[in-house]
Amino acid sequence: LESVQVDIGALAREVAADLDIRDEDGKTSLDIPDGLEATGDPRLIRIALRSLLELSNRHRSKDDMLSITVGTEERDGDPTFFVRDNGDDFLIESGQSITNLRRATSSEQEAPEGSEIALGKAIRAIRRHGGTLWAEPGGDHGGAVFFTLRK
Repeated sequence: LESVQVDIGALAREVAADLDIRDEDGKTSLDIPDGLEATGDPRLIRIALRSLLELSNRHRSKDDMLSITVGTEERDGDPTFFVRDNGDDFLIESGQSITNLRRATSSEQEAPEGSEIALGKAIRAIRRHGGTLWAEPGGDHGGAVFFTLRK
């Protein structure tokens, strides 16, 4: 496990470009500020970000413009990173394991193929750092997946 300074914002922008998630399409708002720094393995952090951005993009609400924010906030004195979106609502209750995360879809269909696999990849990448990953519903729409990395 490599441990170097990682520009999470730059990495998230690269991943968004790889996934063809862009502001210019008129259907997506992408907010990834500069200055999101952490120490960790850039390859594993890229895997986690890719998985979380894929989930946001797959679960876009059919009627609304998709808004994705990658950011950080302090929780219990530790930097906590997040990927927040306004897509389909999170179906998770406070205290439930992240492995129980489900999203309400705009139709009665199953969640988009690969959603559980993407979430599993993110969980493994963050746990390899000794970090934690959890989700919180967003109120009106969507929600956020938060993660920490070991100091």
